[in-house]
Amino acid sequence: MAPRLVVSYGRARAIHVGLVCLSFITIFFLLRLYVTDYNPFRRSIYRTTEGKTSGPWKDEWSSVKHKSPQSTNEIEIDVPKADPDVLAYLRTLAQNHALSDEISWTARRTQPKYSPASNHQHSPPSLTETKTPLFEPHAFLRTPIATLSDANPPPTTSSHPKPLSLPMLLPHLPSSIDASPLLIAVSTTHARLTHANNTLMHDWARWLTDGRGSSNGAALVAVLHGASPAEVDAARDGLRKLGVDVDVSASPEGGGDRGDRWARLVQALVIRRVGEPSGRAWFGIVDDDVFLPRVGRLLGMLGRGEGRGYVGVPSERGDWEEDGGRVRTVGGGVVFMTAGMVDVVGQLLCLQEPNGRSRLGEKGWDARLFECVVEKTQDVDLRVLPGLYNPEDADEDMSVYGSHKVVSSQTGYGSGVQPLALHHYRNYHRLEAGKGHIVASLCGEDCFLQRFLFKDGWVLVNGYTITQYLQGARAVPLAKQKHQNSKPVAVGERLIIDKEDIPGQNEKTVAWKGHKKTWRLFDSVARENGEVWQAYINRKGGDNSVSGDISERIPGSVVHGSDEEKADVDSVIIVIWEPVR
Repeated sequence: MAPRLVVSYGRARAIHVGLVCLSFITIFFLLRLYVTDYNPFRRSIYRTTEGKTSGPWKDEWSSVKHKSPQSTNEIEIDVPKADPDVLAYLRTLAQNHALSDEISWTARRTQPKYSPASNHQHSPPSLTETKTPLFEPHAFLRTPIATLSDANPPPTTSSHPKPLSLPMLLPHLPSSIDASPLLIAVSTTHARLTHANNTLMHDWARWLTDGRGSSNGAALVAVLHGASPAEVDAARDGLRKLGVDVDVSASPEGGGDRGDRWARLVQALVIRRVGEPSGRAWFGIVDDDVFLPRVGRLLGMLGRGEGRGYVGVPSERGDWEEDGGRVRTVGGGVVFMTAGMVDVVGQLLCLQEPNGRSRLGEKGWDARLFECVVEKTQDVDLRVLPGLYNPEDADEDMSVYGSHKVVSSQTGYGSGVQPLALHHYRNYHRLEAGKGHIVASLCGEDCFLQRFLFKDGWVLVNGYTITQYLQGARAVPLAKQKHQNSKPVAVGERLIIDKEDIPGQNEKTVAWKGHKKTWRLFDSVARENGEVWQAYINRKGGDNSVSGDISERIPGSVVHGSDEEKADVDSVIIVIWEPVR
């Protein structure tokens, strides 16, 4: 029999305790080694060694101090540098728009994904829903303006490994549109035309050229009230330098009220029509603060009028008025006539009678023209192409859809409606139309003001705003919202509303709760490589004004209310549109 090892109880207990202690010590040291080596931000070996070997790789990464969200201590981690072009653009924005000393910013690359339109689809839907988020988590970076330096760049925001793909209709680019059937007449002043670094000139050039510095075929007749010969020459040279086919003249100072000046402009248009080529099919008169963002679509709509040669294109609710229990419009500052209609108007004595001013008072030129046509003709009606408002939407306005707020057509360009004309766009809606429309040169006229709803509750109205709905947002049928609030509205006599393509019909809108944050377009630049860069800014304290007199905004136009979340610093979103190669 083998000998037995006899161990006392006390000695066995001591050995057991010792083994347990040794195990704890071993585990402790292993954990220390693991924690010391573990870095949740460390990238792959290929990232940390690229550019540090004898091979041809380029070092695109830099060690930057960054605070780990899991620790209050600063640690050295590898993060990508911010794009030098983005930094340069941010510095330009800071200088031109007086940004706060510290800003919150991010950049997002985007690319159109085109699809052909269906047989009955002439425009994109009022709401394009996407299944992807607009931003990755923690996309925004707070950076002092003073540190926006190429020599010591801040870390970039979320990497966004590939451009965001957004669905759009096949583009109708400004460069492909033949607008030679149009001749436009406008009356303004030299001071308005040259205000804020010739902003009005640049706005006109967006819809009167191909976007590349050449005329799109449309001609402009501009009459400057009270301008000197030098001012006329400067305006003509400035517009032609931008590519506009323009004839500029001056009207005498003190020549009656504004309506009288426009009445004379009608007569000038009558005279000009005689010498125009036969291809000029439509002669328009517009207010100087009108922007025509979809010239190609406008020409298509004008051409289907079945011989009706007198057309108004109202945009705002203010372009309509109540008259004896009915609503009517006289054109909204945008009227087009065929050559035959121009000849008819030229023979209407009511535009020439000396007492016309006292009889019609201080009414605008479009009202004078409408009342003159109604009085002197029997069979000429005004065909109306409605925009943001039409009588069927009379009671629609930020209404409550269940427990949600609803973005309605009367809230302006954020509704997804794409009007043929924008009226008072700068003062009423704080829209930088000329800058916002630059993106149309990349993705077509229909992508300007196209509205996208993203999975993460963000909404982009291209060229106008980006909105974050902090408690999320959802799409709801606009027809249901209209049904709850609709009331029959009688339309005035001598009006024919084009009902074939009324904006908002069978469309969707955005319903949301709680608070939101709005970034408004302040700048846009077309780059030599074909990209379009847009800068949307949310002002510290919630003031997102660009320019214009806020007091002139239409009643009910909500820019920021109690539902707007205020920020402690200016915030910038840069959207970089890449062309489809």
